[in-house]
Amino acid sequence: MPAEIQVIAFDFYGTLVDLTEIARACAGITPNADAFCATWRAKQLEYTFWLSLMNRYRDFDWVTEAALNFTLQHYGVEIDAVQREALMSAWARPVAYPDVPLAVSKLATKYELVVLSNGTPRSLADGLAHLGLEGYFRRVLRTRQCQVFSS
Repeated sequence: MPAEIQVIAFDFYGTLVDLTEIARACAGITPNADAFCATWRAKQLEYTFWLSLMNRYRDFDWVTEAALNFTLQHYGVEIDAVQREALMSAWARPVAYPDVPLAVSKLATKYELVVLSNGTPRSLADGLAHLGLEGYFRRVLRTRQCQVFSS
């Protein structure tokens, strides 16, 4: 007999949060915000893979900024400190997929909900609060705790 499901875990970025919305933050600095954002995200993930393989953990904010630096150079885009902060802050003010709030609220009545993420404690706390979802998740498990990124 299969065990009864008691806990459901969600990845934060890409499962609860619509990453295509990060491109909106990029719209003011480049004419091709979607491509810029896709490159930024791809490089972000690539860096997490390499750091994990090399056993050289850095927090996700560091990875995100390093990936941003690569992407800026790749597209030949220069930004000021205010624009940089706006881009980096977009990860803490995410937009949920439209069905997420209702689905999470219903699932939380029956299951323990957990977030798994590469994100930092601050960015995840800010992101969940921004989405109004912080009360639904009993735990937020971060790669920082084991210092190996998940993919």
